[in-house]
Amino acid sequence: MNCDPTAHAEIVTLRRLGLKESRIKFDDCTLYVTLQPCKMCTSACIWAGMNRIVYGASRQDVHSMYFDAKHIDPINLIHIDPINLLKDADTKSISIGGGVLASECVPLYYHPQDHLPREAQINIQS
Repeated sequence: MNCDPTAHAEIVTLRRLGLKESRIKFDDCTLYVTLQPCKMCTSACIWAGMNRIVYGASRQDVHSMYFDAKHIDPINLIHIDPINLLKDADTKSISIGGGVLASECVPLYYHPQDHLPREAQINIQS
């Protein structure tokens, strides 16, 4: 089991890509994900110099449990003054778009009232 609160799909993908490619900048890459990235993952993609993020389901399409109660909408990170937000990041633009196959992505996520099978609880320690 992976008891890592940062082990979101985007972060895991960036780590694996970095190891495979032996680099930390991916300005020639687009990241495709099933769910609108959280602010941590969006920031990581900005740090990695990604060109674009394309997601399926939005925060409105799934339950709010997948997002912080007090949040900055990740899409707004590209509109905030990057000097103040991410002082050392490469501040080139990143394109973020969503809704791609959203109806296929939504069923991949559980709601609080759903019975979550033990094997689906990947961040729970055995």
